[in-house]
Amino acid sequence: MQFSYDAANRHIGTTYDDGTTVRIVRDATGRMASRTIDPAGAEPAVTTSYLYAAGGDAAWGQRSGAGLTRSVGLPGGVSWTNQAGVVTWSFPGLGGHGLVTRTGTATSGLLLWDPFGQPVDPVTFAIGTVASDGTGQVAGNTLWHQGALKPAESAGSALVVEMGVRLYVPALGRFLQVDPIEGGGANDYSWPTDPINGPTLVGGNGLSRPRRVVMDD
Repeated sequence: MQFSYDAANRHIGTTYDDGTTVRIVRDATGRMASRTIDPAGAEPAVTTSYLYAAGGDAAWGQRSGAGLTRSVGLPGGVSWTNQAGVVTWSFPGLGGHGLVTRTGTATSGLLLWDPFGQPVDPVTFAIGTVASDGTGQVAGNTLWHQGALKPAESAGSALVVEMGVRLYVPALGRFLQVDPIEGGGANDYSWPTDPINGPTLVGGNGLSRPRRVVMDD
């Protein structure tokens, strides 16, 4: 895979080994305004526009052609997605990651994850495979930290997540751009070294978040 960035070091495109390309247009705040996937071969390109209601990088809706998909993160980590009238509920486990989904009367199999976000095959327990990387997504959003509604791409040899201002590769436990906050973590690219208790969903390292310190007299 080859990634393209703009002058502000924001991801704006991906080229896969088979010739598939992804082009991203961002708004003034860095959020994805649209994403165009042009598959290799004769299939036409598909453009998805992202709709936002306020600040933050979680889109409440996606529009592709005449179809509208709406996604909402609910209290307790449950997420609700309506794709052209087809509603999918995603229910998290204790860690906040997708455990099962339900569409109509159909319930999915168990969804499993490693601490750094790789989907785990529920049968073979393999990670990093094409089959496992393609699971755990609804409407293009990963169900790892599902309430955050983070877009993911699994067309290539490794799963890539749009984690706020940076790209994140769960197989590596690493971001592909430097931490925008100097000295925010173990190094400029690492996911927090305590991935269970210290995740970072905005792209800045977990240690860069404000913390309250109490000192005795």
